[in-house]
Amino acid sequence: MFEAKAIRELRRIFHKAMDPLTTLFEAVPQRLHDHQFYRHVRVTEGKQPVQQGKLAVYLLFQPHGLLPSTHLTVRHLVKKEYSVVAVSNAPLSEQAREELLSSVALLVERPNYGHDFGGYRDGLRVVRDRGIFPSRLLLLNDSVWFPLSSSETLLEELEHATEGLTGPMFERKMGRSHAGHFESYMMMVGHQGLTSLAFSNFWQSYRMSSTRRKVLLRGEKGFSRALLDQGVPSKVCKRSRGITACLA
Repeated sequence: MFEAKAIRELRRIFHKAMDPLTTLFEAVPQRLHDHQFYRHVRVTEGKQPVQQGKLAVYLLFQPHGLLPSTHLTVRHLVKKEYSVVAVSNAPLSEQAREELLSSVALLVERPNYGHDFGGYRDGLRVVRDRGIFPSRLLLLNDSVWFPLSSSETLLEELEHATEGLTGPMFERKMGRSHAGHFESYMMMVGHQGLTSLAFSNFWQSYRMSSTRRKVLLRGEKGFSRALLDQGVPSKVCKRSRGITACLA
């Protein structure tokens, strides 16, 4: 146990020393990506209308073809009155593309640059460029199978929990200095969160990386802390035995 703790501490010291240098190098590809954004990012209008109300940015990374559960998720979100912006971080076949377009509002295809938070960021840029300002935002990735039942009520519970930031899983580890964060596979932001300076400032200043450790630190942890530290209200909605409890 002592050896493992020592290794973690040495790794932490190494990253703390090297991160400022590597961050400088990361700024160059992001600047190029943003400057030529629509050369790297393909956007196609889907057959579903884009609403100004509830919006879901659904991040996909399925290089071997779309799973049936992906279409189940999209249909469920549409049923729940969400406009779906599907963001694929992997190339799509023509058949998969056409199948998605039949049920989403927008399809965004991009390289797997920045993992899920890179995809969330670019999807939100596309939304903003089209003058779409949702009243509620769901960020969801395909690392979980959702929904497990067509009668699920989790989305409604999240919607009624808070106008700030919520989600089904908030991670806090005992003995760590980090104050805790919502896990990025599913997070919901209400009107108060969306209109906060913390939300806009986070995405404007977000530094993309394809190193998973940095995505966790800057993205998953950074997003929660950016909003919560600026007073955006939050609740955690957890399910147990079919019952959802939302805790402040």
